[in-house]
Amino acid sequence: MHDFLTSLPLLQQVIYALLGIFAVALALAFFPVKHRLLLLVFLVAGLVGVALATLWMLLCVLFAPSSPRAWHIAIALDQLANATTGGSEDETISSRAGRLKRDGRGWACVLCKLDAQLAATVRAERYRLLAANVDSINPVRYAEMSKEQRVKLGAYRQALLDVTKQSGFPHDVIFPTLEG
Repeated sequence: MHDFLTSLPLLQQVIYALLGIFAVALALAFFPVKHRLLLLVFLVAGLVGVALATLWMLLCVLFAPSSPRAWHIAIALDQLANATTGGSEDETISSRAGRLKRDGRGWACVLCKLDAQLAATVRAERYRLLAANVDSINPVRYAEMSKEQRVKLGAYRQALLDVTKQSGFPHDVIFPTLEG
């Protein structure tokens, strides 16, 4: 399954990790002084670790793009952000969102709504193309078309209807073109 967060740009991944660290900083205010100092040490160590990991990831992307290390660091930052927001340290935010989406609860339902809106937009474009290129052909014009043109029109119509069956639907959809 494709992870949502690992498909985001590096800057957004770093922002998620920093937001998680910010949540830890807010938690510092609710612990006794002795625990606050210990958490502060862990916070500084975490910030240094995130900075070094981000730098290392950037170097991997620039100088060794085929190396899997950049992806491993991105997943580690994802797991860090998930752990700081109350999830399991062995789970990424995207897998957590997928699990919650399957259960129909939690903040992952926001992702469900975004997917539903995107799917509705794709379907609206499909209906627009059907209306403009297929349904607008009157019976006289259709009768004047050659058999080859009718077959192409039928194949185009079916390809438009099958847009929702594409593996990337609704995020990565390729609309067919009418040739001839």
